[in-house]
Amino acid sequence: MTDIEKHLSKEIKKMSGKIITIGISDKLLECIENNNSITECMAMNSTIYDKGDDKRFFSFNKTLSANKLRKKFKKKKHTNLIMNIKHIERNIKTVIRDSIYITKDTVYIYGAKKDFDVELLKKRYNRYKVEIDYNEYKNSYVMKIDVKKAKNNKIKDIFYYLGDTIYNGVEIFSDFLVN
Repeated sequence: MTDIEKHLSKEIKKMSGKIITIGISDKLLECIENNNSITECMAMNSTIYDKGDDKRFFSFNKTLSANKLRKKFKKKKHTNLIMNIKHIERNIKTVIRDSIYITKDTVYIYGAKKDFDVELLKKRYNRYKVEIDYNEYKNSYVMKIDVKKAKNNKIKDIFYYLGDTIYNGVEIFSDFLVN
């Protein structure tokens, strides 16, 4: 197990309630399976795990897009969200907004430092007045984002989305000019 997986497995042992995972490894899914206080786990890489009377895996025909999180899940119904930055990097503008909307307790984001700018991610989450705990390892990180006190506002979300789109457009244009 890597340092990230060890850290997240410790956190998973403390969790309870409903969990959504995006792009996590099989070892972490086994930790979730072994935790009896987790009632339901929606794994969006390829499987759904539902702890009921029959205790079995159900698989998707196709994976759910991270862009459609808000449509699939209800407001503040899931306690925790665990995401790999590599799987949400393309849709980061909508994932940040939707993770605040869906989750009522904690969001965990982990990955390699080279995959995404960590400071930009912190800045975008701090808009919602959340508490961020950042653990850094050799070439990777784990962010624990406490969203209990976070508030959503549709108008602010629209402005944040437009601002992020303009920022990404300027960045692409400047990369084009440099090359």
